[in-house]
Amino acid sequence: MTPVVDEVVWASEARDFTTWLLANAEALSEAEEHRAALEWLNERTDERTRFFGVRIEVVRIGTSPPAPLFTLVVQPNDWGKKVRASAGTRGAKWTEDDFFSALMDTDARLAEAARALFDHSRIAATNGWMYWGEGARPSMTAQIPAGSQTLQPWSFYLTGGPNGGPGWAINFEWIHKGGRGADESVVEQFAGRLAELPGLAGQVEAARAAGWRRRPTIPARTLTAEPNALKVVTKALEELYRTVQERHDV
Repeated sequence: MTPVVDEVVWASEARDFTTWLLANAEALSEAEEHRAALEWLNERTDERTRFFGVRIEVVRIGTSPPAPLFTLVVQPNDWGKKVRASAGTRGAKWTEDDFFSALMDTDARLAEAARALFDHSRIAATNGWMYWGEGARPSMTAQIPAGSQTLQPWSFYLTGGPNGGPGWAINFEWIHKGGRGADESVVEQFAGRLAELPGLAGQVEAARAAGWRRRPTIPARTLTAEPNALKVVTKALEELYRTVQERHDV
């Protein structure tokens, strides 16, 4: 990841929202005066006035073109609750902000891991997109076009994991699509890369035995609790995205 400059580059005030944009990758995480100032303002201004801190970086994965990466690092304490309240409940059409605000309220470290997965997919699969769910809680499911099909290789749920908390699902069924999606050899290769994650080896075997008609879910905190877990996942996904794009010329 390559920061573009080492200073505050933009501060915008629109209606009752102020955004403080920094282009140094370490500016808000290392220079506590910026974070402290924004948090102090959020604590002392009225509920109609809100301050956000956004970090901007330029990133590159492999030989892909450089792409901007925006990370929300400071927000009002009640922002996640207000966003979810305004979105409604079951049947609501959720957004990226809804998902990450809700996950940040649950586990900030896990929200960072989810953001890393989102950013990785956005850069590695430039023709893909995310579906944020329409249920009682927001979710995140990657969408990757493959010829006439759209593959959904993984999902991130705020609830529904094996322990009742956030869950990360590997959607073998939605990758293979009964033979209409990715070739079996591609699914096999992807599954083999992920089998080393705790709790997945047995589920990979079960999915293989079922003709890949399985979408196993592991606790999402595995992505932060296990060393190199996120690296294993992003490497497997990058290989999957590249293979699918090459075979379908997308």
